[in-house]
Amino acid sequence: MADDIDDLLDEVETKFCTKDKKKKASVSRCFPIYVGNTSLALGRSNSMNKKGCDKLRCTACDFKVITFDNFEWDPETDYLFLRNNVPDFHRLKSNLLPKKGLSSLLLPMLSQIFI
Repeated sequence: MADDIDDLLDEVETKFCTKDKKKKASVSRCFPIYVGNTSLALGRSNSMNKKGCDKLRCTACDFKVITFDNFEWDPETDYLFLRNNVPDFHRLKSNLLPKKGLSSLLLPMLSQIFI
């Protein structure tokens, strides 16, 4: 019976699986990771080029971390407000206070804010 299963798997592999495996797309990563204010240029950082990482992702939900340059969160911002308004900037703006040079971060799925 094991031989029959092996033969069947071999047949399926030859018919439907291609021999040429696609190469994985090179993933551009920030290393080391820098998170800063608006004076730090955004982009891919490396050991020679210090830039604020614009490719941050949440390790819990794999959503992109949202940044709002030149804003800070109102201290009264609560979880329910974020859950109802993420990711619409125009709706979130009512709880963002203008502050030059500051970047505020938001993890969409967890609705956690960082100043």
